[in-house]
Amino acid sequence: MRNSEIKCVSNVFKNGDLKTTSTGKQVLNVSFPYNISVLNESTKKYIDVFPPQWVNITLWDENARHWNEVFGDKKSVSARICGTMYGEIYQANDGTTKTRLKLAQECLSYLPPRDNQGGSYQGAPKSNGFSNQPFQPTTNTEGNAAAYDSGDAYDDFDF
Repeated sequence: MRNSEIKCVSNVFKNGDLKTTSTGKQVLNVSFPYNISVLNESTKKYIDVFPPQWVNITLWDENARHWNEVFGDKKSVSARICGTMYGEIYQANDGTTKTRLKLAQECLSYLPPRDNQGGSYQGAPKSNGFSNQPFQPTTNTEGNAAAYDSGDAYDDFDF
């Protein structure tokens, strides 16, 4: 499978609890649904080419703690996601060989809920210690997450 760059806004789902490895690193696994759609020229509606697949993201240390706080007791939150998607072959617990999609994240930014009138975004949690400025992409898989106070500055993605 060839690696693919991806930039999207999606719901991100928490896969379990924040854990600590035997070496003391904290880790949190999250995922988001991904599918490919094409425009049906006769109906002018988009149709899915394949069923949705889940893309996994592994967050480490400060990122893991931050996103665990962002999730709180929620199962999912909206986020801006960008990075390189790649396939991974692994052996399942039952001994079978399987594949999964993973993301070497370059950015993962929380998008607070919109207000009840569908307008601007409500404020993001301020207790996370992260910058309220737009994210500066990194090239490693232990990237940085940015939270935003308010406004629509992150509506204008450079897709």
